[in-house]
Amino acid sequence: MLPLSFGAKTNIVIALAMITLAAVDYLSFRETSQLINREAQVSHSREVLEADASLSLHVSQAISARRGYLITGHDGEIGLLAQESAAAQAELEKLRALTADNSDQLVRLQALAPLLQKRLALLKQSVELHHQNLDGKDRTAQDAFSKQGGELAEQMSEVQQTFHKTETSLLVQRLLEAAGADRQVLRIERLLVALVFVVLVAGLVFVNHEIVLRTRSERELIDKERLVRSVLNSTGDAILVADRDGNIILRNAVAARYHMNVPPQVAPDKWAELFGVYRADKKTLMPAEELPLARAALRGEEVDNLEVYIRPRGWENGRLHLASSRPLLDGAGRRHGGIVILRDITERKVLEENRDQLIADLHKSLSNIKTLSGLLPICAGCKRVRDDRGYWTQVEDYVAKRSEVTFSHGLCPECVAGLYPEVARKKGPH
Repeated sequence: MLPLSFGAKTNIVIALAMITLAAVDYLSFRETSQLINREAQVSHSREVLEADASLSLHVSQAISARRGYLITGHDGEIGLLAQESAAAQAELEKLRALTADNSDQLVRLQALAPLLQKRLALLKQSVELHHQNLDGKDRTAQDAFSKQGGELAEQMSEVQQTFHKTETSLLVQRLLEAAGADRQVLRIERLLVALVFVVLVAGLVFVNHEIVLRTRSERELIDKERLVRSVLNSTGDAILVADRDGNIILRNAVAARYHMNVPPQVAPDKWAELFGVYRADKKTLMPAEELPLARAALRGEEVDNLEVYIRPRGWENGRLHLASSRPLLDGAGRRHGGIVILRDITERKVLEENRDQLIADLHKSLSNIKTLSGLLPICAGCKRVRDDRGYWTQVEDYVAKRSEVTFSHGLCPECVAGLYPEVARKKGPH
């Protein structure tokens, strides 16, 4: 075989360089496409979560409009109720469109739809009934509406929590998968770029280019980390991630506000004390083996909707949360940490307590009104009434304490003639 000429060698080198460059260009194009696709998936998940939150907000505002109308009787609340009900239905349809490719989420939305329709129908029926009975004679019916609405609200909350938790887990999974895929592609690109520069040049040029690549890679990793933190910080729930040794490796802005001065390297048996995690009784520190994050990160257990009370050091009052945790697994199913999501339900608890107190007060008022039925002992002479304790009181006082009646006093014509005859004579017969 004849030795290759300089031109042939040059052409071969150029061809190899072009092939390698084409491969790098292809991988870069593919990586860019995948990155755009992953960002679209992340944005899609965030849009689903925002639509879910908007649905809950519109339902809550519809409930507030009904409550406002019952209290004030202002017709503007009726229009607001209709507007928020329509908006809630629209958000549900938007969620259906967004999750058209997720059969599991569609099943949950199908279960949510009739509950939402019943809830909004109850609100409308309640307002229409009150509009027909502005004198307040519909209290018993309104209490029944409130009770039935509370039951539907609990069912809707259970479905929505499952929907939200599934979508949040999908979002975290997509972010983790994106980060892993990016690192793998970056490794391949480094190898191919190194091959190009080995063919074309050697020595210092290759080293300098590797430095540039490394700097670029670090910048990309920093940007991706910022993206992950931005997504986590956009949620109102506190999120903490720990490795399998119990070290806190990630916490979003809400969690950081709770535990601003707590270092990440804290033994799990000190978490309850330093983070201020108590049982639902608000007094008992939660044992280390019961902490949701410890159960997920150290033992691979799953925890759903566990009520915990968080009162960090320096806080006068704590906050009640629902904790849900999951272990973090790699592609081979090996556990390498855990994540916990803490949802603040303090205001919801207060609303539930206020609702229960309102129901109790209404029952008490109804009970007081009912005491006016039956036999009423009254003196035939002075017309005073004997109460349940045996004391004789004026009939006005007795009735006023047991109803909403207010008395005004006057004199009938017969009493005027008997007590003030001169006044009666002046007025004459009538």
